[in-house]
Amino acid sequence: MHSLKKVDISAANFRSGVADVPENFVEPDTTSKKQIAADKVLKNRAFSHRIAAPQWSGNFVTPVKAKPTDSFGMSRVFNEELSSTHRGTDFPVNQGAPVVVSNSGTVVLAKELFYEVNCVMVDHGKQFLTILYAAVEDRGEGGEQASEG
Repeated sequence: MHSLKKVDISAANFRSGVADVPENFVEPDTTSKKQIAADKVLKNRAFSHRIAAPQWSGNFVTPVKAKPTDSFGMSRVFNEELSSTHRGTDFPVNQGAPVVVSNSGTVVLAKELFYEVNCVMVDHGKQFLTILYAAVEDRGEGGEQASEG
């Protein structure tokens, strides 16, 4: 038996963030464009990975010991050009801080990518993935089972 719960949805006001980044991130050179294209293939493969049954149990935990920023939905302007809308949650931690998997799952991508440095994607089953960028130093190899914490 399923229960229903009313959820109120209203418009949100998202911030804009401005950053100066190396020009190659805004206008990639030929070599970088090839890497970006190869990365896209890897990410699409990871996003299309399917595990029918849930691999998680219980509640998900935050990957680091820090409070999240309010950066979700932020318009990102790099070198005075609108670049993207941020669709993740940032946790401000120092490099080398311990990072954990939010719950049990299978690592479907573990690689340094052009834009998503030190990317780890974990498939928890039922088309639910968590993705970690930047702070992860020991990525593993992919295909490994991951347990919460």
